[in-house]
Amino acid sequence: MNSKRITLYAALLFFSGAILGAVCFHVAMRFRMARGFDRDPAEMNKMIVRRLDSELDLSDEQRERIVPIVEEMQQKLQAVRRESRPRIEEILDEATLQAETGLSAEQRVRLHELENRVKARFGGGPGQ
Repeated sequence: MNSKRITLYAALLFFSGAILGAVCFHVAMRFRMARGFDRDPAEMNKMIVRRLDSELDLSDEQRERIVPIVEEMQQKLQAVRRESRPRIEEILDEATLQAETGLSAEQRVRLHELENRVKARFGGGPGQ
């Protein structure tokens, strides 16, 4: 009976480790992709092409065909981000105003400091 229990615990430990590893990998990849948006577009293009190449095992000819497609996609995405940025900032500002109504003066100050740090991180400072 003890050997069955030990085997069961070992299997549970193994599977919980596998699940935790998968979750951590997923979170790390999402973080890596999110950080990609902060990068230079040319660097982001290279990263996308490398990923496609590694996943699809592209030939040189296929890679050459993919590069301009990725570059065009990045240009279009940047345009969409620029167009939608004012509306996104408006929504975030509205939410901040709503949230601060239930906060103390000290909490409001900290909320605005947090907001400024986030805007600085993502390039959303005044006039941008």
